[in-house]
Amino acid sequence: PGNPRPGTGLCSFNCQHQGSDSGDAVSLNPVNLDKSETINNSMHYALYMRVRVKPEKRDEFIGLITELAANVKANEPETLVWEFLQADDPDEFVFFECFTDEAACERHQCMDYHLAMSDAGWACLSEEPHIEVLHGLACGT
Repeated sequence: PGNPRPGTGLCSFNCQHQGSDSGDAVSLNPVNLDKSETINNSMHYALYMRVRVKPEKRDEFIGLITELAANVKANEPETLVWEFLQADDPDEFVFFECFTDEAACERHQCMDYHLAMSDAGWACLSEEPHIEVLHGLACGT
């Protein structure tokens, strides 16, 4: 896929600043929002992203992403699942993000706190990420 940096994104979108900053404490716990009724009743839009960070930037990257996770949980009801996972390699991470629809993904990528950390986050990467866009299937519930 193309370069997913803000303004060139995975979804075609035009970011307009919105959202709020959160000073809440953050942790490495994945953000799994309790939206089971939404998960069972809609077509979803999801992203799978695998990234490798520069070893000397690992701690900085984890700090940026844990702050982002807290903001996602606090401010994005249309983000159904947002997980930040450690791969076997200590410098490799996986993101799994599931949204109610593509527009929710676009809003997520345009939130002020997401845009504010993006340049620093990209600077931590040692190579281009592997990104897959996933679409929900209509399955019986």
